[in-house]
Amino acid sequence: MIVPRCIYESKILKMQRSDGDFIGQLTDEYNKLIPHLPDECQTIWDVGAGFAGIDVFLSKHYKNDPELYLTDFNKTDQNIFYGFNPGGYCAYNSFDIAKELLETNGVKNYYFDDLNGVRNIPASADIILSLLSCGFHYPVSTYQNDFIIRSHLRTVLILDIRKGEENQIEFLQSYFNTISFNDHGKWFRYIGVRK
Repeated sequence: MIVPRCIYESKILKMQRSDGDFIGQLTDEYNKLIPHLPDECQTIWDVGAGFAGIDVFLSKHYKNDPELYLTDFNKTDQNIFYGFNPGGYCAYNSFDIAKELLETNGVKNYYFDDLNGVRNIPASADIILSLLSCGFHYPVSTYQNDFIIRSHLRTVLILDIRKGEENQIEFLQSYFNTISFNDHGKWFRYIGVRK
Protein backbone atom coordinates (compact mmCIF):
# COMPACT_ATOMS: atom_id res chain seq x y z
CA MET A 1 0.00 0.00 0.00
CA ILE A 2 1.16 3.50 -0.86
CA VAL A 3 0.16 6.05 1.77
CA PRO A 4 -0.07 9.62 0.47
CA ARG A 5 1.44 12.38 2.58
CA CYS A 6 -2.00 13.88 3.31
CA ILE A 7 -2.79 10.81 5.46
CA TYR A 8 0.18 11.24 7.76
CA GLU A 9 -0.35 15.00 7.98
CA SER A 10 -4.03 14.63 8.84
CA LYS A 11 -5.24 15.58 12.31
CA ILE A 12 -8.00 13.02 11.76
CA LEU A 13 -5.44 10.20 11.55
CA LYS A 14 -3.90 11.35 14.83
CA MET A 15 -7.35 11.19 16.43
CA GLN A 16 -8.08 7.73 15.01
CA ARG A 17 -4.74 5.93 15.21
CA SER A 18 -2.48 7.90 17.50
CA ASP A 19 -1.03 4.74 19.00
CA GLY A 20 0.29 2.96 15.97
CA ASP A 21 1.39 2.52 12.41
CA PHE A 22 -1.30 3.07 9.75
CA ILE A 23 -0.05 0.45 7.27
CA GLY A 24 0.90 -2.04 9.97
CA GLN A 25 -2.51 -1.93 11.62
CA LEU A 26 -4.33 -2.26 8.30
CA THR A 27 -2.11 -5.13 7.15
CA ASP A 28 -2.82 -6.95 10.41
CA GLU A 29 -6.58 -6.38 10.03
CA TYR A 30 -6.54 -7.59 6.43
CA ASN A 31 -4.56 -10.74 7.30
CA LYS A 32 -7.13 -11.61 9.98
CA LEU A 33 -9.97 -11.20 7.47
CA ILE A 34 -8.48 -13.29 4.65
CA PRO A 35 -9.72 -16.70 5.89
CA HIS A 36 -13.30 -15.40 6.01
CA LEU A 37 -13.47 -13.60 2.66
CA PRO A 38 -15.65 -15.09 -0.08
CA ASP A 39 -13.93 -16.61 -3.10
CA GLU A 40 -15.65 -14.14 -5.42
CA CYS A 41 -16.82 -10.61 -4.77
CA GLN A 42 -18.56 -8.04 -6.94
CA THR A 43 -19.57 -5.50 -4.28
CA ILE A 44 -18.20 -4.41 -0.90
CA TRP A 45 -20.11 -2.09 1.45
CA ASP A 46 -18.06 -0.50 4.24
CA VAL A 47 -20.12 1.29 6.91
CA GLY A 48 -17.98 3.83 8.75
CA ALA A 49 -15.30 3.53 6.08
CA GLY A 50 -13.07 6.36 7.32
CA PHE A 51 -10.11 6.76 4.97
CA ALA A 52 -11.00 3.41 3.31
CA GLY A 53 -7.64 1.83 4.13
CA ILE A 54 -8.99 -1.69 4.59
CA ASP A 55 -10.94 -1.24 1.36
CA VAL A 56 -7.71 -0.80 -0.58
CA PHE A 57 -6.62 -4.23 0.69
CA LEU A 58 -10.03 -5.79 -0.05
CA SER A 59 -10.17 -4.30 -3.53
CA LYS A 60 -6.69 -5.63 -4.35
CA HIS A 61 -7.62 -9.05 -2.93
CA TYR A 62 -10.00 -9.57 -5.85
CA LYS A 63 -8.78 -9.40 -9.45
CA ASN A 64 -12.12 -8.18 -10.82
CA ASP A 65 -12.03 -4.66 -9.28
CA PRO A 66 -15.17 -4.97 -7.10
CA GLU A 67 -17.39 -1.97 -6.52
CA LEU A 68 -16.74 -0.26 -3.18
CA TYR A 69 -19.51 1.61 -1.40
CA LEU A 70 -18.07 3.73 1.39
CA THR A 71 -20.55 5.02 3.97
CA ASP A 72 -19.46 7.77 6.36
CA PHE A 73 -19.69 11.45 7.13
CA ASN A 74 -17.56 13.87 5.16
CA LYS A 75 -16.81 16.19 8.06
CA THR A 76 -15.25 16.39 11.49
CA ASP A 77 -17.40 17.37 14.45
CA GLN A 78 -16.05 19.85 16.99
CA ASN A 79 -16.88 17.54 19.87
CA ILE A 80 -15.62 14.03 19.22
CA PHE A 81 -17.09 11.13 21.17
CA TYR A 82 -15.02 7.93 21.17
CA GLY A 83 -17.09 5.57 23.31
CA PHE A 84 -20.35 3.77 22.60
CA ASN A 85 -23.18 6.22 21.96
CA PRO A 86 -26.63 4.57 21.93
CA GLY A 87 -28.11 7.76 20.45
CA GLY A 88 -25.94 7.97 17.37
CA TYR A 89 -22.43 8.76 16.27
CA CYS A 90 -20.02 11.61 15.68
CA ALA A 91 -17.99 12.35 12.58
CA TYR A 92 -14.26 12.59 11.94
CA ASN A 93 -13.54 11.87 8.31
CA SER A 94 -12.55 13.37 4.97
CA PHE A 95 -13.61 11.93 1.62
CA ASP A 96 -10.85 13.98 -0.04
CA ILE A 97 -8.23 12.06 1.94
CA ALA A 98 -10.00 8.74 1.30
CA LYS A 99 -10.12 9.51 -2.43
CA GLU A 100 -6.39 10.31 -2.43
CA LEU A 101 -5.59 7.00 -0.72
CA LEU A 102 -7.81 4.96 -3.05
CA GLU A 103 -6.58 6.55 -6.26
CA THR A 104 -2.90 6.52 -5.21
CA ASN A 105 -3.32 2.76 -4.87
CA GLY A 106 -5.10 2.33 -8.21
CA VAL A 107 -8.61 1.81 -6.81
CA LYS A 108 -11.13 3.47 -9.11
CA ASN A 109 -14.39 1.59 -8.70
CA TYR A 110 -15.73 3.33 -5.58
CA TYR A 111 -18.73 5.38 -4.50
CA PHE A 112 -18.97 7.62 -1.47
CA ASP A 113 -22.16 7.43 0.56
CA ASP A 114 -22.27 10.72 2.48
CA LEU A 115 -24.56 10.45 5.49
CA ASN A 116 -25.19 14.20 5.27
CA GLY A 117 -25.23 14.48 1.48
CA VAL A 118 -25.42 12.32 -1.63
CA ARG A 119 -26.36 8.77 -0.65
CA ASN A 120 -24.90 5.81 -2.57
CA ILE A 121 -25.86 2.49 -1.01
CA PRO A 122 -25.52 -0.80 -2.88
CA ALA A 123 -28.64 -2.78 -3.71
CA SER A 124 -26.76 -5.87 -2.60
CA ALA A 125 -23.23 -6.64 -1.36
CA ASP A 126 -21.04 -9.73 -1.17
CA ILE A 127 -19.13 -8.28 1.80
CA ILE A 128 -20.63 -5.90 4.35
CA LEU A 129 -18.22 -4.67 6.97
CA SER A 130 -17.99 -2.11 9.72
CA LEU A 131 -14.70 -2.14 11.58
CA LEU A 132 -14.76 -0.18 14.85
CA SER A 133 -17.88 1.69 13.79
CA CYS A 134 -21.37 0.10 13.77
CA GLY A 135 -21.60 -2.00 16.92
CA PHE A 136 -18.55 -0.34 18.43
CA HIS A 137 -19.42 3.39 18.48
CA TYR A 138 -23.19 3.17 17.84
CA PRO A 139 -25.81 0.40 17.85
CA VAL A 140 -26.03 -2.33 15.22
CA SER A 141 -29.76 -1.54 15.12
CA THR A 142 -28.83 1.64 13.20
CA TYR A 143 -28.11 -0.53 10.14
CA GLN A 144 -29.46 -3.99 10.94
CA ASN A 145 -32.39 -3.75 8.50
CA ASP A 146 -30.05 -2.55 5.74
CA PHE A 147 -27.66 -5.40 6.51
CA ILE A 148 -30.51 -7.83 5.95
CA ILE A 149 -32.06 -6.13 2.90
CA ARG A 150 -28.71 -5.56 1.16
CA SER A 151 -27.32 -9.04 1.72
CA HIS A 152 -27.94 -12.27 -0.18
CA LEU A 153 -27.18 -15.94 0.30
CA ARG A 154 -23.48 -16.18 1.31
CA THR A 155 -22.93 -12.44 1.95
CA VAL A 156 -20.19 -12.12 4.57
CA LEU A 157 -20.99 -9.68 7.40
CA ILE A 158 -18.08 -8.40 9.53
CA LEU A 159 -18.78 -6.21 12.57
CA ASP A 160 -16.71 -5.11 15.55
CA ILE A 161 -18.91 -5.28 18.64
CA ARG A 162 -17.85 -3.38 21.75
CA LYS A 163 -17.46 -5.54 24.84
CA GLY A 164 -20.55 -5.33 27.02
CA GLU A 165 -22.73 -4.83 23.92
CA GLU A 166 -22.65 -8.41 22.59
CA ASN A 167 -26.44 -8.69 22.66
CA GLN A 168 -26.50 -6.41 19.60
CA ILE A 169 -26.01 -9.38 17.28
CA GLU A 170 -28.93 -11.47 18.57
CA PHE A 171 -31.36 -10.15 15.93
CA LEU A 172 -28.84 -10.68 13.12
CA GLN A 173 -28.29 -14.32 14.09
CA SER A 174 -31.72 -15.11 12.67
CA TYR A 175 -30.36 -14.13 9.25
CA PHE A 176 -26.62 -14.86 9.45
CA ASN A 177 -24.79 -18.01 10.53
CA THR A 178 -22.03 -17.02 12.93
CA ILE A 179 -18.71 -18.37 11.67
CA SER A 180 -16.43 -16.44 14.03
CA PHE A 181 -16.76 -14.37 17.20
CA ASN A 182 -13.24 -13.57 18.39
CA ASP A 183 -11.92 -11.43 21.22
CA HIS A 184 -9.94 -8.37 20.02
CA GLY A 185 -9.34 -6.59 23.32
CA LYS A 186 -12.00 -3.88 23.66
CA TRP A 187 -14.29 -5.59 21.16
CA PHE A 188 -15.36 -8.84 19.60
CA ARG A 189 -15.16 -9.33 15.85
CA TYR A 190 -18.37 -10.93 14.62
CA ILE A 191 -18.24 -12.64 11.23
CA GLY A 192 -21.39 -14.17 9.82
CA VAL A 193 -22.59 -15.56 6.51
CA ARG A 194 -26.10 -14.91 5.24
CA LYS A 195 -28.35 -17.98 5.50
